[in-house]
Formats: sequence, structure tokens, C-alpha cells
Amino acid sequence: MVFAPSSLILTNYYLPLSEALSINMNPDKLEKIAKDTINQYSKELSNYIRYLFDNRENSIIVPAGEIDGGEWQPRLNDCHNNVDRWCAHNKEFKPARGWLFYDLGYEADFVMFQQHSVLADDKGRLIDITPTKASDSFPFIYVSETDEQYFSKEPALVNGNLFYTFR
Repeated sequence: MVFAPSSLILTNYYLPLSEALSINMNPDKLEKIAKDTINQYSKELSNYIRYLFDNRENSIIVPAGEIDGGEWQPRLNDCHNNVDRWCAHNKEFKPARGWLFYDLGYEADFVMFQQHSVLADDKGRLIDITPTKASDSFPFIYVSETDEQYFSKEPALVNGNLFYTFR
């Protein structure tokens, strides 16, 4: 298989938050899921999520990038595989693992963190190559962890999200 993308182009995408998060339910049901899920977290995971919340001010909006040319195109909602595949064929890039932060306008008693992977180029600039239909860009909190540490949280995720109650 030949893998020869010619370049990345910065772009934007649009879709309502509920669709971007794949959560098509009423707010009361989502709040119940959040509270039930939070009560099942280990102390270690709860501390980790608190760390994410405390460091939300260090988050950044990662510019979207689009692959221009080549036989392969990133797939919607497949960020980890998209990034890993791109990096395997483009050694000047490395995966950057982190969490998208959804504050929900601070109208709920909780916030959400969604696992997400983006590219880091050889100068440390971040680029998000995963197509999305999100109407907004959401802050990305980079975490410096091994893949083993980062992906060990997957069993606790609900639709790719961790929840945190701040009230």
C-alpha cells in the first residue's frame, strides 16, 4: 500500500454539541449517568479527573487539519487510529494524547472530559486531523503519559467521556 499524503490544510467543521458527543438524550438522563459513573470511579481515577479539571486553564484550541491528497483520509470519530496511522508514515509527527474539555456552559453540576489524540509536529505544534461535525472547537488538555497509562482509563469511559462534579 502506498501512503503518500501531500500536505495538511487547516479547516473548521460544524455540528451541535449533542451530536458531536454522540449523546442523544435529555439533560436529566445525562446528569444521572454522570453521577452514577462518578460514584464508581476509583480514588486514583477521581484524583486524575480532578487534576484535569484543575488544569483546564492550560487547555488550548487545537487547529483542525485536513489531509490534502494521498490515498488515505482520516475517519470521523477515530482520532487515536488516525493519529497513529499518520505518525507511522510521517516520522516528523508524534501522537499527542489528551482530553477535550466540555464545560456544558457550567449549567450542569458536572463537566466532561473526552479522550482525544492529535498530532504534534517536530516543533511541538498541535494539529487535529480527525474529521468532526462539531459546531464548536473545544479546549484540549494535553497529558504527558505513556500510551499504556493513557488508555488504561478506557474501561471507565462512557461514550469516550469522564465526568467530574464541581459543585
